[in-house]
Amino acid sequence: MVRDMTMRRMVIYILLMALGVPAWAGQPQEEADRILASVQGVDALPSLMYTARRTSTGEGQRIADEWTFRYVHPDRIRVDYADPLRRIVVINQGTMTEYIPEAKKAMVTALNKLSESERVVRVSQALSRVAVMGLRAGDFSGMIPQVTSVTRDKEGTVTIMGAPPRFEIVVDPKRQVILSSTIFDEDGKLMLQTRSTEFVQVEGNVWFPRRVKTMHRAAGTMVDSRIAFSGIQRKVPRVDEVFHLSLPENTEILRGN
Repeated sequence: MVRDMTMRRMVIYILLMALGVPAWAGQPQEEADRILASVQGVDALPSLMYTARRTSTGEGQRIADEWTFRYVHPDRIRVDYADPLRRIVVINQGTMTEYIPEAKKAMVTALNKLSESERVVRVSQALSRVAVMGLRAGDFSGMIPQVTSVTRDKEGTVTIMGAPPRFEIVVDPKRQVILSSTIFDEDGKLMLQTRSTEFVQVEGNVWFPRRVKTMHRAAGTMVDSRIAFSGIQRKVPRVDEVFHLSLPENTEILRGN
C-alpha cells in the first residue's frame, strides 16, 4: 500500500515536470500567500486616476453606469458618477461629502469622529458602486488557509486552487497582477468569476487592466458585467482643487454623524 502511494506520487511529479509545472517546496498555503502578497497593483501607487464604463446584464435587464475615480495617498478619494445619476463623493482630511446635484442635497460625515470599524462601513457603503472585484489581491487573502495547490505553467503563470469552497486564482507573477478568479459556493454553484485583460503599464512594475469581465450571483441571479477603463494615469492634476468640493448655497446639508 505504502509502495503504491509512493509510486503514484512519483508518477504525478514526473507528469508535472513534463508539463513544465514544478512541485512547490513547503506548504502550498505559504507559497500562495507569498505570491498574492507580491500582487500590490495600484495599492503601490501614491496616486491614481481613471474613468470606468460598466455594462451589467441580469434577468433580462441591462444597466450602464460610468464614473471617474481619483485617489491620492493616504486618504484622498473623489468619485464622480456621470451615469445614470450624477453623484459626487469626496473624502478629504477626515471628512466625507456625498453630493447629489439634482436633489440639491449633500451628506457630510466627520469620519475622524467615528471608530475604525464605523469608518470602514461608512466609506464602503459610499464607494460600493465603484467596487470592481478581482483588481486587488487583498480580495482573496482570507482564502489562504483553504489553498490546496499552487502550480506554474511554462509561461510562468501561477494557478492557485483551494477548497472548500472551491476556488481558482490565476496570477501573472512577472507583472504582479491577477488575471482571473473563480469562486463556487458550498453546493458547487458559481458565485464569482473575474477576468482582467489588456494591461497597461502605469508606472514601474505597476500594471492596470483596460478590460475587466465579472460574473457574480446576486439574489439568486447571475449578473454579467463588463468594465472598460480609460484615461488611466498615475498623477491626479490640480489636487487641491479636485479634493475641495464647494457646495452651492441652496444645498441642503445633512449630517452623517
